[in-house]
Amino acid sequence: KITGPMSVTDTCSRSVRLIRFLLGLTPVVFGLSILFLGQDISWDLRNYHYYNPFAFLAGRMGHDVAVAHVATYYNPLIYIPFYLAVTWLPPKAVGFILGFLPGLNVFPIYGITRRVVDPGRAGKTAWLCLALTLVGMLGAINLAEIGTSYGDNILSLPVLAALWLIVRFRQRLCASVRSGWPIAVAAGLLAGSALGLKQPFAVYCVGLCLAFFGLNAPFLRRLALAFIFGLGVLAGAALTSGFWLLEMWQRFQNPLFPYFNEYFKSPWGAIGSYRDERYIPKHLAMWLLFPFWFIVDPNQVSEIAFRDLRFPLLYVLLLALPVCAVWRLREKNRVVEVPSVDRDARTMPRFFIIFMVVSFVLWMKLFAVYRYAVVC
Repeated sequence: KITGPMSVTDTCSRSVRLIRFLLGLTPVVFGLSILFLGQDISWDLRNYHYYNPFAFLAGRMGHDVAVAHVATYYNPLIYIPFYLAVTWLPPKAVGFILGFLPGLNVFPIYGITRRVVDPGRAGKTAWLCLALTLVGMLGAINLAEIGTSYGDNILSLPVLAALWLIVRFRQRLCASVRSGWPIAVAAGLLAGSALGLKQPFAVYCVGLCLAFFGLNAPFLRRLALAFIFGLGVLAGAALTSGFWLLEMWQRFQNPLFPYFNEYFKSPWGAIGSYRDERYIPKHLAMWLLFPFWFIVDPNQVSEIAFRDLRFPLLYVLLLALPVCAVWRLREKNRVVEVPSVDRDARTMPRFFIIFMVVSFVLWMKLFAVYRYAVVC
């Protein structure tokens, strides 16, 4: 009678099946929750989330004038599926879909954690990764946007998928440019497609591009992969927004109309950036303490109050890194290096730190609107 190894195997199999069940259940639970929460009535929905695709499909651009102010000229492609769903499906079905789709974020987040988190206890790793995934899924931004038409936590899907690709195939990326360039292109296409649909997602494209320099590879190889990723971003953005950039250029001589009109100088708009700068930090103390600042005053980054302690916690941990580095330096001569440890895995903290810091700083500089930080 064999008991030991078989018992461990059976336990692991049951855990795997249960975790897969919980992961698969998450989008369904998110979708069903909207049937109780009710319909979104945001300003954006009432002004342009439904109107913009209608105007595009009905050819209203030459007839209606700035119906939704500057938002009239946003790329309508992201909202066309929503418009068609509202047109053809019952309201509760639309609500379920708007909850179900953000729930799909659970899969790339869990996939990423399984590739980078290893506490050294095989039996506990999967459950720890599931717990970390739920910490991500239950954040204030994601919960606030479930069932709405904003789309931030839907466009997070291609960005997180790009992140997963890089983490999953990091050994191919680090081995050579020849073996890694398809991964870099695919990740770039995914991230660029989100950028094309919504411009604030540019911060994640830049963050991912610079994060390539955190991989365990020679500098020139990292530079080449970052460049190839950038080309993929441009291609992805062209696929999802090329038609609209051309439309805006032909109509208004500004492909990003009305934004950045201080450079394009379209006669159809005022000379200015048109950016909403009310949330951007105003002085040095705010810049340095921003994760704590908007916990004390949530209206600094949002129109509604919330509490989200994850960013301050990450900020404290980031500041603790130099202390850890000094400690490791002291202990370096006492520790025998284990050859079996994946050297590429050791660079993942560096990769994620670059991605998060660059994305977050650019977010503060350009927008500081909390829901745009959903991927972080």
